[in-house]
Amino acid sequence: MIYVGTFGKVAFPALRLGYLVLPPTLVQAFAQRRAVDVRHSEVSTQAVMAEFMAAGHFQRHIRRMRRAALSRRNTLLAAWPQAIGGVGPLPGVAAGLHLTVRVDSLAREQELLAQAASVEVEVAGLSSYWLPQTTLPEDQRAGLVLGFAAVPEADIQAAVSRLRQAWRA
Repeated sequence: MIYVGTFGKVAFPALRLGYLVLPPTLVQAFAQRRAVDVRHSEVSTQAVMAEFMAAGHFQRHIRRMRRAALSRRNTLLAAWPQAIGGVGPLPGVAAGLHLTVRVDSLAREQELLAQAASVEVEVAGLSSYWLPQTTLPEDQRAGLVLGFAAVPEADIQAAVSRLRQAWRA
C-alpha cells in the first residue's frame, strides 16, 4: 500500500509540500526516480516541516484542528433543519471536513443550489462530483456537499439560518 498526500489542508495551502509513505521495498526505486524527475525541490521547506514534526508541533496542530472540525460539525448538525422537501436526513459523520446529503432529484438539487446562492451561502452539488460516463441514473447522483471545517461556528449558524429562509424549512 502507498499513501500519497499533501500538507495543504492540514497545515498551510501555500506550503505546497507533499509526501509518500512507501513500503520499504519501494523506497529505493522511488528515491532514484525522484532524483531524476524532481531536480528543483524546496529542501529548506522540507527541513522546516521535518523539524516542526519532530518537535511535536504538527501533532498538536492536528489535535487542535480535529477539535475545531468536530465543534463545527456539531454546530452544523444541531442547526440543520430537519424537514427540507426532497432532502434526505443528515448522515452520521464521525470525522471529516464535509458531509453529503442526498436529494431526491437533480432538478431539486439545482433548485436548492440556486436558492442557497441567492442568500450567499456556498453549497456544492453532489452531482458535479460524478464522472460523466457513470451508469447510475442522474437523479440518484443528486445531493448537497456541505463543507464545515474552515467555517467558524457563528458563520455556520448564520448560513443555516439563511438557508432555512431560502428553503422555507
